[in-house]
Amino acid sequence: MAAPTTSGRITLSQIINELNPDHDPHTLSQTINELNRDPRRDPYAIRELPQFQQLPLELQRQIWQLALPTPQPLEINIKSEQKIKRAFWGVGPFPMLETCKLSREIALSVFEPRIQLYTSEDKVLCTTPNTGLESAKRIHIYTKTRHSDIEIRVGSEVCSVINWIHSTLGFQIIELSEFEITARYLATWPLEEGDRLDNAVLLQSRLPVYEGTRRSLPLRLQGMRFFTPRNTSRDKRNRR
Repeated sequence: MAAPTTSGRITLSQIINELNPDHDPHTLSQTINELNRDPRRDPYAIRELPQFQQLPLELQRQIWQLALPTPQPLEINIKSEQKIKRAFWGVGPFPMLETCKLSREIALSVFEPRIQLYTSEDKVLCTTPNTGLESAKRIHIYTKTRHSDIEIRVGSEVCSVINWIHSTLGFQIIELSEFEITARYLATWPLEEGDRLDNAVLLQSRLPVYEGTRRSLPLRLQGMRFFTPRNTSRDKRNRR
């Protein structure tokens, strides 16, 4: 999960890292440079591949189809009076959109932008994909064209972004103390594209967690005895 900084707010670079299926750290500038890379400035890049252009157009299309990214199980938490979750299968910016005219055409025939994230002062805000922005620090999140619209309030602050593909055994640890673990568990695990992502269950365990075992904690979670936390507000009403 993309965690907020010490200031309590998430950054666009952290979101880019979370969107990356390989989870290799990328900065915003690195991502933009990769999307706009000029092969003439990169001694290790293939400067040209004339043989590819000589292939039949249909074969070129098939190759680009195979190069399309796989949608990831994403969850965006938007700040409001009650935190809003938007869960869907999508991808962050990917190089095919900028490689050539044909690759972009094929990419946009399968994916289309659904949410635009951008920085304003020290916040990450979201807006509709077609909103014109002056800020250069912005990215789009794409979903397949058959995906329904994602409702957002323009200018809302993004609290966190979760890519469930990075979780271990379907667990996302929310809070971890010496004697208690609070986690979210996605029961439909392992995930397959199209599975619902809005049915994660909040769980707690009161087994002690020792410092030396914290690194292996995700692998031990399924062996722990979890219980569903009580609804405090409901308990109070019942006592009256």
